[in-house]
Amino acid sequence: MKSINQGILFSATIAVALLGPINAGAVTREEMQRLTDAYPVGSVVVCEAFLEGNGKDRAPMLTKIRGQVTARKGDVSQLNVSVMYIPTGSSNVTLTMSYKQTTTIKDEGSLVVIDRDSFKVSMPASPASEPLLTKSFVDKLPDGDDIRPFSSTKITTFPSYVVQSPGESPLHCNKES
Repeated sequence: MKSINQGILFSATIAVALLGPINAGAVTREEMQRLTDAYPVGSVVVCEAFLEGNGKDRAPMLTKIRGQVTARKGDVSQLNVSVMYIPTGSSNVTLTMSYKQTTTIKDEGSLVVIDRDSFKVSMPASPASEPLLTKSFVDKLPDGDDIRPFSSTKITTFPSYVVQSPGESPLHCNKES
């Protein structure tokens, strides 16, 4: 379980930033709003990242993130997010995290807030571990403001984008058809 937890923590951070408004280098706030508007209420963004293993206690896996926009008012978006982890060479999801997220466009970046009470972990191979894992993830969520700079995201073919944080695998995102 330790290896699963370690391999997932960094991509959980990516997932938290999943639907923060996106940029392409030095975009303006208005360009960020245009991208956010491309994902209206009811739309779904799907993101994938490949997590490399370390050859020891962490296996390589695919991370699939799905976020559905459930509400929007001005610069504030609400989403239901699920994050699935699938070991390379398998089609079975080993762990799923789900939560409600609010993202607010600010001048300095995106303010991302996860509803701690909505955070849940599902782990079919070890259901008894789910409460402990849920608590572990919730305890690692940022306290206070979590501003995500626009500079970590690059628009590819609008409205698709890539999130690239230093030292992490790129997260490729697009609109679900």
